[in-house]
Formats: sequence, structure tokens, C-alpha cells
Amino acid sequence: MAKSDTVRSVKSKGASSSRRSRGAAKTSASSHSGKRTRAKPGVTASSGRAARIDWTKVDATNDRAVAAQARKDGTQTPSNRAWREMAASGRVARVPPASVDVRSIREKLGLSQTGFAARFGFTAAAVRQWEHGRRVPHGPARVLLTIIAREPGAVARALNAAE
Repeated sequence: MAKSDTVRSVKSKGASSSRRSRGAAKTSASSHSGKRTRAKPGVTASSGRAARIDWTKVDATNDRAVAAQARKDGTQTPSNRAWREMAASGRVARVPPASVDVRSIREKLGLSQTGFAARFGFTAAAVRQWEHGRRVPHGPARVLLTIIAREPGAVARALNAAE
């Protein structure tokens, strides 16, 4: 008998004998522990596909358009003071930008890599590695670079006053 003529049907221990959905109220047929299966919260079979988002419209939307739409909908937008209070209470978090272009910041200031590093307290090697993409600034370095990009004079004054 050739190997191809032999057909074996074997059911593995992990295979389910019934086709139940994730939200089934009964225990799983393949479960040895008898635990109930759970569905993902908020997901039902009738929920279907998510709505399609036109990202070109989202990207083209500015703060003025968002505020106008909020007024039209009757949505209350928090004031700057309210945002600060929510951040202080921990209801919202301030998140720095996902990426920082160190080279463009440095070139905008007209500094060399070593000059930029010396002026703002980085190592020249770190600046070089950030610019070449071998490393990415994280945490406090990313926040400081974001502030340098927006207000380089303020950072320089604060660092000079600390000396």
C-alpha cells in the first residue's frame, strides 16, 4: 500500500467538536477546564464593519473648523483653563509628538551637531544617532526637543539661568 493511499483522520485534543461563537453561554467543547468562553466587550455579530473614514477630510480639518462644527452641534469645547485643570487632575494626558526631526530643528537654528549638543545639554553622539535614524529620542529628550523646536530662545535662557 502506497503512502498516498493511506488516509488517517485524527482529531486533536485541542480541536472543537462544535462551532460555537465567542459569546456562547455554554462551556467550550474543547476546554478541559470547563471555563466559559467570553466575547470581546462591545463587539457583537450584528455590529458589522466599522464606518469608513475619509482621512483626507480629517487631515484637512483645522482647529477653526472643529470649533465651528462643535458650535453647530452644540458640543461644549473646553477652554484652555479647563484643559489645564483636566491635565492637572489626571483626566487627560499631554502627549508629546510621536516623532521629532532633530536635523531640521538644528539646521533652523544654524548650529552644528556639536554646537547644538553643547547648547542644549545633549551628547554629540546622541544628536548624530538621532539624525541618522539609529536612535529615536524618547521621554524627556523628546519633550525638550519639541520645546526647542517651538521656543529655542526660551530654552536657551532657562539653561543659561541655571548655570
